Amino acid sequence: MNNKINPKALEVARELRGYAAKEVCEGLGLLKSQYSKIENGGSGVNDHLLNKFCTFFNLPKEFFYRDIDLYHPNLHYRKKAAVTARILGMAEASMNVYRADIEIMLKAGALENVNLPVKRYADLTPQEAAHQLRIDWQIPKGPIKDLTKVIEDNGVIVVPIDFYTEEIDGRSMTTSRGQNIIFINKNLPGDRYRFTLAHELAHLLLHIYRLVDTEVDTEDEANKFASCFLVPPAELKAQVIGQKINFDTLLALKRYWKVSIAALASACQSAAIITKEQFKSLQTMISAKRIRYIEPEPFERETPTLLTQIVTEYIKEISKSMEGLAHQFSLNMDDFETRYFPQSEKRLKIVR
Repeated sequence: MNNKINPKALEVARELRGYAAKEVCEGLGLLKSQYSKIENGGSGVNDHLLNKFCTFFNLPKEFFYRDIDLYHPNLHYRKKAAVTARILGMAEASMNVYRADIEIMLKAGALENVNLPVKRYADLTPQEAAHQLRIDWQIPKGPIKDLTKVIEDNGVIVVPIDFYTEEIDGRSMTTSRGQNIIFINKNLPGDRYRFTLAHELAHLLLHIYRLVDTEVDTEDEANKFASCFLVPPAELKAQVIGQKINFDTLLALKRYWKVSIAALASACQSAAIITKEQFKSLQTMISAKRIRYIEPEPFERETPTLLTQIVTEYIKEISKSMEGLAHQFSLNMDDFETRYFPQSEKRLKIVR
C-alpha cells in the first residue's frame, strides 16, 4: 500500500532528530533521489518504508500524517555566537512541534487575558515602549518579582526548551491564530533567563508584527527595551545618586533588581550614570574576574506554569489520559513527558 504522508512532517521528523538527508539515506538504504522525492511531496511511501521511518526517527506512524510545517521563528533572536545548521534545525523543529501542539489545544478557545497591544507601540522607541508597557501591565515601581508570571498573566506562553546548545538564549514565534510563544533556553542562569525573556518580549512587541527597516538593529532595540523594562532608568538613577559605581555597588544592585552585573553596568551607562570610559573599565573588571557568564550570587530561574495548565485542562476537556494526549499529538510517551511533564508531574494521569 502506498501511503500519502505529509512530506513536511517527514522533514520536521528529520530535523527534530538532527539528521541530514544524506544520513537518512545511508541509514535506511535509500537513494538520495528517492528520499528527496518523498520529502518534496512527489512520492508516497509503502507500509514497509513507513515502518522504517518510525523506527529510524523513533516516532509513531501518526506523526508522519500530522498537519505540521516548519515555520521559522522570528529572525531576531538572542544568541551568543554562530550556531550550526544541524543544531538550529533541531531547535526549530522542536519549536514547531510545540507550536502545532499548542494550536491543537487552543482550537476550542483562545487564552483569556491576552494583553499585548502591539499597535500601541508602533511609533515608540524601545525605551518608551518599556516604560509604557510597565504602565499598561500595571507593574509597580521597583524590580519585577516574577517576570515569567507577569508575561504569562498577560497571555504569552513561556516554554523552557533544550536548544541543544548554549549559544541560543531565546526565540519567539506566533501560531496561525496569533498566540505568542517565547521559547527560552532551559539551562540559562536566573539573571540571563530574565533578561532573555524581556528581550524576546521586545521582539514580539516591536518587531514580529510589523515590517522593520533593514537598517534597524533589532537586537540592540530588544536589549534597550529589556534593560529599561527590568531596570527603569529614572529609578536606577535615583537609587545610586551619590554612590560610586564599582563591583560592590553592581552586586548590591543585582540583589535588588535580579539582573546580571554586566546588564546593570550597561544600564548605568545608558542612564548616563557613568561615562563610556567608566563603562569600559567595568567591562574590563568583569572580564578579569571571569564572571561574564557565571556570576556570583546566582538566583533560581523562574518557573513557567501556563503551558502545563493548558495541557492539564485540555486533558480534562477531552477526557483522555496522558497516553491519549500523546497519541493525539503523535508523539511517543518519552517525547511527550519530556516536553510537558519533565519532572514529578510526568506521572500525573487524569482520566474522566
